[in-house]
Amino acid sequence: ITLNNDINAGTGTVYLTSAGAGAGITEAGAAKVTAGTLGMNVTGAGNIVTNNSNVVNVLGAKTANGNVQFKNTQALGVTTVGASGNFAGTTNGIDTSATTGKTVDVLLTAGALTLNNDITTNTTGNVLLTAAAGISEAGAAKITTGTLGMNAGAAIVANNANNDVTTFGATTTAGGIQYQDANALTLNNVGASGNFAGTGAVAVSTAGGNIDVKNGAAALTLSNDVNAGAGL
Repeated sequence: ITLNNDINAGTGTVYLTSAGAGAGITEAGAAKVTAGTLGMNVTGAGNIVTNNSNVVNVLGAKTANGNVQFKNTQALGVTTVGASGNFAGTTNGIDTSATTGKTVDVLLTAGALTLNNDITTNTTGNVLLTAAAGISEAGAAKITTGTLGMNAGAAIVANNANNDVTTFGATTTAGGIQYQDANALTLNNVGASGNFAGTGAVAVSTAGGNIDVKNGAAALTLSNDVNAGAGL
């Protein structure tokens, strides 16, 4: 599916499903989606690249064998989108776990990013989250991936004890960083990729906000600096 012009549902829901050979969902030119809820499924081998100035309140997306890249111009909730009509539902908030090693890349140019349901790439791959304001997990929402990179303009609170990543890197220009993980964890810088600007030379940094990281089992390893400025 290629969007050559806008889809505008106002506060309604947009369901997009791409199947079979040559599957994928992309935006061409300046095409964007305006919707209360956007659900996307790619059931064949193909990526979701909806990286224009979308105006969406709730996003759910799933691929069978592909990456997910999404840009939004306002606050966003990543949430499971239920089945309806031709749309089979998304299972999780964003899910690429059927094929390991994929990347989820979400950018908000304004507002906060809230994970209301899981983001998963399985045990390998990358989750790269960027928000002009804060990033948080609500309820039981968790992240499962190989490398998790977060950049925010306000506090990062990803404190679900069931998060399960191998490598974590995060920066914020205001507020603190609180992160919890279920297993062994390495704090390391995460390089720039796609929408994600990277964490620089440090693993975890704030502009004076507190940094609070906990893992529930095995070792916590610092492979690069942790810098809280004047914070704790």
